[in-house]
Amino acid sequence: MSVDVSCPPSREQAEDAVRVLIKWIGDSAERDGLLMTPSRVLDMYKKTFSGYGFDEDAVSKGAVLSNDAGYTDMIVAKGVGFSSNCEHHFSSVQGTANIAYIPREKILGIGRIKKIVDGFSRRLQLQERMTVQVAELLEKVLDPIGVAVLIEGEHMCVECDIKKMWTSGFRFQTSHMLGVFKDNNELRREFFTRLKLGL
Repeated sequence: MSVDVSCPPSREQAEDAVRVLIKWIGDSAERDGLLMTPSRVLDMYKKTFSGYGFDEDAVSKGAVLSNDAGYTDMIVAKGVGFSSNCEHHFSSVQGTANIAYIPREKILGIGRIKKIVDGFSRRLQLQERMTVQVAELLEKVLDPIGVAVLIEGEHMCVECDIKKMWTSGFRFQTSHMLGVFKDNNELRREFFTRLKLGL
């Protein structure tokens, strides 16, 4: 289903919406401690959901380098931290992305990998979708021999929803393999071994 986001509400309308929520939960947006809260919430959301402004096409500009050295082994980015929000509850998701690729003619600057992860995580998201998005963009930009992505996230919506009780320790893993990683068990095993051993 397509969504029309061409005419977003004004900042004033958005702040009014926050005031309505404050009233709905049983407080008053007019008391001293909450007078500036609607504005602060919007400032926070601008950063939290900055992924909606992520330009996928810009990834290939400046940060994609020529593989002049002829490097043919696996390149692994381990433990790339991210923050996201569950699209079902708006609740926080904290986690790490682990990414590997085997290059042909192109390699990617280290900082750009983090930008890709942030670009897809800083929005209302599903972990499964994010995993596929990261892998497919890397494949599109680099045309590598293969890409492997493993994402692990801790979902706060699970912590507060199961039997209406607070729990902890729920971490979910999702993976997506493309190219040689999809069919080569030995390469997949090497990828997971490197993550486990910190190689």
